[in-house]
Amino acid sequence: MDEADLLGDRIAIISDGQLKCIGSSLYLKQAYGAGYHLVCTAKRGTSKIADSIDVNALTRLIMSFVPVAKLESSVGAEVTYTMPSSDAKVFPDLLKALDDYSEVEDYGLSMTTMEEVFLAANGFSNLTDDDNNGETGGALDMPEKSADGPMTDVTSKHDMYDTSAKSADSVGETAVASVEMKPVAKSGMRQKLFQPSPLKTGMALKKQQYTAMVKKRYVHSKRDKGAVLCQWVFPIIFMVLAMVLAKTIKEDFDRPPLTFNINDLDTSSVPIQNLNAGNALADSVVTQLTQEFSPTLVTTVDPTTNFTLNWINTAYTDLEATIYPGYIIQTTNPTGGDDGSQLLFVTEYFQNLALHGSAIYLNVLNNAIARVYVPGMSITTTNHPLPLTAAARNERIEEGGQELAVAIFTIFAMSFLAASFVTFVVDERRTKAKHIQFVSGVDTVSFWLATYTWDLINYLIPVTVILIIIIGFQVEYYTGSNYGAVVCLFLLFGWSVIPLMYICSFGFKVPSTALASMILFNMLLGLATSLTTFIMDQYEDLEGVSEILGWVFMCVPHYCLGRGLMDISYNHLASQVAGYVSQNDLFSGGFNYSPQSALSWNVSGKNCLFMFLEGFVFFGIVLLIEYRFFIRKKPTKVRAIVLGCAQMCMPSSGSQSCMSMQSCIYLCVSNNIRITFKLFRPPGINGAGKTTTFKMLTGDLSVTSGNAYLENYSVVSALKKARKNIGYCPQFDALIGLMTGRETLQMYARLRGIQDKEVDDSVEAIIQMLQLEKWADRQAKTYSGGNKRKLSTGIALVGTPPIVFLDEPTTGMDPAAKRFLWNTLNDVRAQGLALVLTSHSMEEVSAICTRLAIMVNGEFRCLGNQQYLKNKYGDGYALVVKVNSDADVKPIREFITTNFPTSVLKEEYARMVSYQIDVKSDNMSLSEVFKKMSDAKETLNVDDFHVSQTSLEQVFIRFAKTDAALKSSTVSLEKLCEKDVIDDDEARVATTTAAGEPFVEHSNADDKDGLEKGSSSIQKRSDGNYGNHRDLDGESDGVVNADSDDEGVSGHVV
Repeated sequence: MDEADLLGDRIAIISDGQLKCIGSSLYLKQAYGAGYHLVCTAKRGTSKIADSIDVNALTRLIMSFVPVAKLESSVGAEVTYTMPSSDAKVFPDLLKALDDYSEVEDYGLSMTTMEEVFLAANGFSNLTDDDNNGETGGALDMPEKSADGPMTDVTSKHDMYDTSAKSADSVGETAVASVEMKPVAKSGMRQKLFQPSPLKTGMALKKQQYTAMVKKRYVHSKRDKGAVLCQWVFPIIFMVLAMVLAKTIKEDFDRPPLTFNINDLDTSSVPIQNLNAGNALADSVVTQLTQEFSPTLVTTVDPTTNFTLNWINTAYTDLEATIYPGYIIQTTNPTGGDDGSQLLFVTEYFQNLALHGSAIYLNVLNNAIARVYVPGMSITTTNHPLPLTAAARNERIEEGGQELAVAIFTIFAMSFLAASFVTFVVDERRTKAKHIQFVSGVDTVSFWLATYTWDLINYLIPVTVILIIIIGFQVEYYTGSNYGAVVCLFLLFGWSVIPLMYICSFGFKVPSTALASMILFNMLLGLATSLTTFIMDQYEDLEGVSEILGWVFMCVPHYCLGRGLMDISYNHLASQVAGYVSQNDLFSGGFNYSPQSALSWNVSGKNCLFMFLEGFVFFGIVLLIEYRFFIRKKPTKVRAIVLGCAQMCMPSSGSQSCMSMQSCIYLCVSNNIRITFKLFRPPGINGAGKTTTFKMLTGDLSVTSGNAYLENYSVVSALKKARKNIGYCPQFDALIGLMTGRETLQMYARLRGIQDKEVDDSVEAIIQMLQLEKWADRQAKTYSGGNKRKLSTGIALVGTPPIVFLDEPTTGMDPAAKRFLWNTLNDVRAQGLALVLTSHSMEEVSAICTRLAIMVNGEFRCLGNQQYLKNKYGDGYALVVKVNSDADVKPIREFITTNFPTSVLKEEYARMVSYQIDVKSDNMSLSEVFKKMSDAKETLNVDDFHVSQTSLEQVFIRFAKTDAALKSSTVSLEKLCEKDVIDDDEARVATTTAAGEPFVEHSNADDKDGLEKGSSSIQKRSDGNYGNHRDLDGESDGVVNADSDDEGVSGHVV
């Protein structure tokens, strides 16, 4: 809206695809705006606004001049009225009366804003439009044309055309009503919200917080579909592969028997030489050999040939391609035998390329000879290897590596499961949801204990499935008597690895990066440690080193799990070897092994014990990191020293009287000098330090120097107690996306300690107040930006903490949603809560804050109510004049230059001129400005004119632009501290920053210790503390402990 007002000469407003209106800024403000806003501030020196200004009397005074004037607000020292621009002719008399009114010190007059025009043109009376997700709503009933209305100048280039324009007065009055978007909540619900029963404390509170944290994790895990892959799919796949590998790869200590068969050899040719051809026995043997082989393979060799030489030449021509047996058959009569018996001599030739060739060909010969005498007879030959010795068996176990392969696949499976517990922890810290929970009262131990508890429960579910898979595959060395040890290893792995993942999570800011990195880290860590010791165990010279590394690696849960499974497997197989030795002493081979239980110390017992202890150690490290034990604070020089104090009373509900707030914020930035604020708002440029200040006050960032006190509790030494008094809405929505708005508010209600029976009512009151009923049961990730900001604001209001920090609460909202939230915050403020808000929107400041400070580069430049800052640092008033269509602009320029000598022409186009008028320099009151312009309206053909005071945005820009000059100042803190009192009649408070720029704070009527009779100062008291001499009641206020080296420090306090 500000951009449109500043840059556009014609502005069009579109809603729901329809053009609502179009025209110049001046005309739109005249037609749809609320008119003028008159702000009156209380007279100095009085204690409370109710005593200094009779609001009813002031209202009667104003309405005597402007009957349709409306009381817009009465907060603190300021009373605001809305008056239509059509009554501008009586403003000179009204303003003159205010000049003479004894109880009004300052007043200012501002024109309606373009944001109010936008809201009025769209007819927003509430924020319940379904089509816009609750951020905007309503539709404008377009006014009828009027012959004497603004449409008479519709053809003017810079004026407005509107197919439905009313007169300026009627539209203006309608607009005033249309932008009143008040939060709605039933009175009973509101009472539950702002007047709850006493909050829980002690163990009852801790129990409730613990339960809320566990329920949070349950809800998130139930809806987190992305965790299925890492917690179920990949672990189960790798575990199934591990079990398949364990079943398929078996260690066979004794090779199976081998039965000889001629078909196992690829015989190329069989030469046979019969030296006794014609002999019946010799011929029969040759015939049977030919049948044993194949007639195509058998060749007959001439008896006169040198068989040996020919066989060698043929058999060794191609040693790798042929198997070439041969036979020489010869018969002879036995010496001296006369009974006709014969002796059979057979010479077998064979190649040693075939390991069992000689035995197979010999068996063929034996079968041929046997069949000569007994047809159909067959001889089967089987080779039985000698059994391995026990030592050889053990060596094969150690060198086999099958248990290593199973362990590696198991480590891979558990790497995915372990890494899955990082994502939520990182995301919760990244979104600041974790920090908001701490601010809401959760202590570190309860938070991490609840997180640990749920993650263990969540871990047990997939691990149970994995253990069932192991039973289903019936791998002998992981089941039976070894199954108990396997179960202990898996359970204790989760116990130890989950807090290790928490430790690693502190090194990541992006959940997806953390998940991928931790999966790879778990795999490499388990693989590297297990492989290192396994390889070293294969070398006798490295066994000592392997043993040492084994003890070192015991600090790694992945190694404990993998090595434990390997040792269980080895123990099972070695026990089988020991049983074999007891039955076959001949084959002991010097092997000596005593079977052990799988849970014994040397098998998996030490692994289980280490993982059990690591769970406690790692969890303790997580707590130490959270407590920032390993972070040493480095003292830094404070460039900006802020001195000053301000207090503000607020109207109690149901009356216009002021009540003193007990909720104070003490900001101490150097030398333990204290500064107190109540209900203020520090605007600043990007990087000025607004959000950083909030982070320090809420404990998100460590305070490197100085101190801050909330309700007299230090954020350095008593942060937990200070947080009990804080509600915090961060700059970016700190929401858990998978939880609904109702679930989120219920969780924070329990964290705050609201009684169980009142949780639902309190949450419902906030939902109704913020108009989130339609979205309360939807997941927060589906909310629009405006509804997310509403929910974040609701979180800050849960439990009605006395101090509420709001860091740019309306960022990203459309004007209607902003206006609604502003009204909600005003309503909350009226209930007695102190709101401290940062924003770049000056309209937001005007709508909510009673006091504000401007911060530039970590330094407060000024502090006071809005009207004071406008009067003190503003550039006066903006005068916009529009002349009639047939009039010349030159006379009006001459008139303004003559009557307002210091005026500066800002803009001129068509029939409009804009000037900046400094009434102080011209020694002229605002009433005189209106009087002169009203007189000139008739004589100089002025169609209309508007006078508006400098906006807060212009004040803010002025400080931002002069920052470079402020840095060049050389006034030091030491010079300041030499003075006990610093006077400034106009600002009434003056302190100095280290850079030398005066820090100016305006004391209103509610500041009893205003300095018109002399300044009060912070001085060291006899008790070693610093404090100012009196508070609102004239008594000593709270004090801040001072260090022993802060002697003689004094400063200026209101």
